Amino acid sequence: MKKIRFLLLAFFFIVCVILINIAFSKFFVIKEINCFENNQPCPTELSNHLDELKNKSLFFFDFEKSIADKKLTTHLDSFQKNLPNQLILYFTHTQSDFFIQIEDITYQIDQNSQINPTDNQPKNTVVLISNQNQQILETQKIPASLQDILIAIMETVTTENYQNCQIEITDDQQITLGINSYPPVIISHTDYRRELSKTVIILKNLEFIEQNVNQIDVRFDHPVLDIE
Repeated sequence: MKKIRFLLLAFFFIVCVILINIAFSKFFVIKEINCFENNQPCPTELSNHLDELKNKSLFFFDFEKSIADKKLTTHLDSFQKNLPNQLILYFTHTQSDFFIQIEDITYQIDQNSQINPTDNQPKNTVVLISNQNQQILETQKIPASLQDILIAIMETVTTENYQNCQIEITDDQQITLGINSYPPVIISHTDYRRELSKTVIILKNLEFIEQNVNQIDVRFDHPVLDIE
């Protein structure tokens, strides 16, 4: 009799756990995201990135990992969950260590994407050739459409310790990277993080390709190599 009672209690407990999990998964999902950066409402670009968290479970989705995987240029300090559907995120955007060279002048990019002329000599030289250079110099600010792309490229240059990188942007279809003495690499404006990861792998293994490679295009599922 005790054994039957124990089994019934165990069964009841398991059913309750399952029902609670279902309830939390179905009803407590993220519908509203309030975002603050340096105690101010988050910039539109950051808020747009965070919209991907909506309709995820407030309790069972690892949104911290999801935010970390985005490799944003800001740091998640803390968060708050309010039932039934609200997530509040607090970020800190620190001073950038990134430098960019436009028309032979070196600029430091600050936390607000402003560019400031500097006499500092960065370890890695990143040169920007863009159809938006004139606008950048007039406004002294990196446009929102280029900010995340440039930061991602410069993070890769720093991480891989590439000494030189020339970024050429002439339209919204492609970006051409001239890294060290490697062949030019073409990436897109959209899936650039994945394509930069592929670029690093390809450049590390380029010595094993016997033919001369004139250009590498990583915008597709498989890289396209222009070989002599």
